[in-house]
Amino acid sequence: MAILGSTGSIGRQALEVLAHLQANDPDCEWSLRSLSCEGSISLLAEQARQWQPAAVCCAAAHSAELESLLAGSGVRVLSGDEGLAALASDSGCDLVLLAIFGTRALVPLMAALESGRELALASKEALIAAGSMVMEAAARRGVQIRPLDSEHSALWQCLAGRGREEISGAVLTASGGPFRGMSRGQLAGVTYQQALEHPVWSMGAGITLNSATLFNKGLELIEAQHLFGIPVEQIEVLVHPQGQCHSMARLNDGSLILHAATPDMRIPIQYGLTWPRRLPALAQLPPARLEGWELEPVDLDCFPALRACRIAAQGPWWLAGSLVALNEELCAAFQHGALNFNDIGDVLLELAQRPELLPLGAEGQAADAAQAFPREPYGVFLAEKAARAWARTRIAAITAAAAG
Repeated sequence: MAILGSTGSIGRQALEVLAHLQANDPDCEWSLRSLSCEGSISLLAEQARQWQPAAVCCAAAHSAELESLLAGSGVRVLSGDEGLAALASDSGCDLVLLAIFGTRALVPLMAALESGRELALASKEALIAAGSMVMEAAARRGVQIRPLDSEHSALWQCLAGRGREEISGAVLTASGGPFRGMSRGQLAGVTYQQALEHPVWSMGAGITLNSATLFNKGLELIEAQHLFGIPVEQIEVLVHPQGQCHSMARLNDGSLILHAATPDMRIPIQYGLTWPRRLPALAQLPPARLEGWELEPVDLDCFPALRACRIAAQGPWWLAGSLVALNEELCAAFQHGALNFNDIGDVLLELAQRPELLPLGAEGQAADAAQAFPREPYGVFLAEKAARAWARTRIAAITAAAAG
């Protein structure tokens, strides 16, 4: 297997799970073929020395440093998008675990699918930005996508063996994040550091902030629509602060099938590697706690990012990916004090409702959005570039207005 994004939270936990399986499962079929990171070179080198993969990959700017750190190890060093595509399509690799944050995962994602590699997917942004293209490639090559998000792994398990005609909808749960129950006035004063204090999950900074705004849950709506063919209007989101129930499937006979587990990402990661088998969990994790469950609707006035994603799921194909790029710019501005917390969701909703705000290329040379953003992987990056340009203009306007 390849683990692309091995220095991030999911990648590190995947290595824990792999070590657990190799030590405790006599039938473990996985060994490590390759690893990658963007810029965490020291950690990647440490992982490579421990696991001795055939190859590693990093951003081109760091490749010389990585080659120096791994000199004499026998580990081949690749770099950039070409290197990621080579690892993802490697004929010596049976499964690609993709845990690269953002749409930069799209290149190795498509390379893995086009080469027929099985895919364990934690890179939701790439799937969301190019969902129909990704699912078409998976169907064409007969690839099973194994979702690693806790919610989508749960829904995958709830829907196992059921025909689409049996399914009437789905329910995704959200913890509510650190700001559940706050008013818009209170949210205007929260800080970046407070947004990173997630009450249930331990995750990287980017996904933790997205969970605080509920943008992450909005992305999961779109992701579920693509993975399971359930229209987004048939997918509910409920706040479940205990974090024990991860998803539910509504069946057409009125039944509700749910999946519950201790909130630990190593559980869905392990299932993604051992599917369809179930093996003892790492460190004997405790069973799901059943007492004290709460389920309540989301306050969309306080968390408009979720509404923005629901609108984008039914909009032009490129709109969801544009929101991903816009959100990255907004979150960076919030981190550096240029925006307040409410601005993130408000601006996401603004673009979702008015996608015509995006500039159609340099000097407006494109006649319309279809020409500006062709339906192909390159079109994803063009829409992303336009969204980042618009974001910078919008952030500057908000900052100027706040300054008086």
